[in-house]
Amino acid sequence: MGNAERRKLCVVCSQVFPVELAQCPEDGSPLVLADADQLETRETAAPSLVGAMLGSYRVLRVLGEGGVGTVYEAEHLRLGRKVAAKVLHPGLAAQQDVVVRLFNEARAVNEIRHPHIVDVEDFVAVGGHVYIVVERLEGLDLLRLIARAGPLAPERVAHIGAQVADALAAVHAVGILHRDLKPANVFLIERDGDRDYCKVLDFGIAKFATDERGLTKLGTSVGTPEYMAPEQILGRPVDARADIYSLGMVMYEALTGAPAFRSESYTEVLRAQCTAPVPPPSERSGSPVPAALEAIVMTCLEKAPEARFGRMEEVRDALRSGAAPPAPARRRGEVATVGATRRRGRQLQLLPALGIAAVALGFAYSPLWPAATPRRVASAPAPAPGPPPAPEIVITLVSKPAGAEVFVGPERRPAGATPTTAAVPPSAEPLLLTARFPGGVEVQETIVPDRTPPPVVFVLPAAPAAAPPPAVAARPEPPRPRAVGPRPARRPAAKQGKAATREGVIDPFK
Repeated sequence: MGNAERRKLCVVCSQVFPVELAQCPEDGSPLVLADADQLETRETAAPSLVGAMLGSYRVLRVLGEGGVGTVYEAEHLRLGRKVAAKVLHPGLAAQQDVVVRLFNEARAVNEIRHPHIVDVEDFVAVGGHVYIVVERLEGLDLLRLIARAGPLAPERVAHIGAQVADALAAVHAVGILHRDLKPANVFLIERDGDRDYCKVLDFGIAKFATDERGLTKLGTSVGTPEYMAPEQILGRPVDARADIYSLGMVMYEALTGAPAFRSESYTEVLRAQCTAPVPPPSERSGSPVPAALEAIVMTCLEKAPEARFGRMEEVRDALRSGAAPPAPARRRGEVATVGATRRRGRQLQLLPALGIAAVALGFAYSPLWPAATPRRVASAPAPAPGPPPAPEIVITLVSKPAGAEVFVGPERRPAGATPTTAAVPPSAEPLLLTARFPGGVEVQETIVPDRTPPPVVFVLPAAPAAAPPPAVAARPEPPRPRAVGPRPARRPAAKQGKAATREGVIDPFK
């Protein structure tokens, strides 16, 4: 493939640029080569739709391009109203799961009708095109504002963050998670004298929290790494606190002018999100940040979900009041087990999951700058070094179907729900592994942990086919009493009609 056919993708705003560029001209983020599927869909994308008709709408011009589609300005022929039409690339429009995801965006927004959420006016699949029609907004997104203006004033960040929190509180109230909140999805317009009136965009990968048939299965990652919560990266169940973490990252970038973690390597970003401490915004930006606002942002960015705000309404109220949040009761213990101070064995369990998440996101490229360095803490003199401990063996545990609880050894030490990993000391002795599926069925496997084994797969056995019910012998009929007296004369068969019988059985063909 020649350079003329190749394109690069911005890892932050998902726009596509010529291969000669190394950084996004909009936000300065690194560009990576798009994969073959993206190239195919981009080459067959819709510049030719300008001037064409999409149902009742005439396409006027291109407003922007993203990783899954092109956004056009369009005009309703009869009403004369201008709208924005988000059209899926043809290669993606043929994929049912992507179409359903786009439909979820329309459904999610229409169920809310919040003033700080973009209005969706229509969802159409016609003539091979799949597109969503939303209100036309005049302004710019927060990503471009930060790229142009640099760090924003703290009071401006608090105002924007409170509006976004208010919108997402309404989203969460109906059981919907956004899961891809980032500066590019916060659009700023001028309304009623407010130059920073917010509209939250792009619910394209929103998940209905109560819908067990959601598109994203347990154990996969969906979102933008720079803004994803640790539990979301690891493919664990997420709730409103994942969006709270993303909002914290958005406000952090608005205060400092750059994401908390940025690298050319997705794995580096993922690892930093799960383990590296976030330096306070005032340290990163070099400018003073009100203590209360900094405390709100840092509480949103706690690694452990239990240490963050519990509800988006709490974030909104704290931003509006300017009051520092109270310290959660469990924060100290949870951060010690989930944050950057995790002991080595827990880190070993985390690394395979990070690798799986990086593969799921589909990118791998060289480091640009390392994640933030953990702050040094004074400690007592180290004891005399002893013999180094043998490295633990990390076992990858999966099941079909996923979600089985795994126990290690005869003592049944819990290892979590599949997919997961377990770190065990090396040994030449057999090790028993037990998986308990929902419903109580248990499956056991035995390995010898003298080296890193291939993934251990537990398969739920198929339910045995139900045996046919035993044949029941016909009970003999008791003898009928014989009538006493002369037998009545039988009528001719032709006159019996439907009552005609053959050997005592009703004949359906008579």
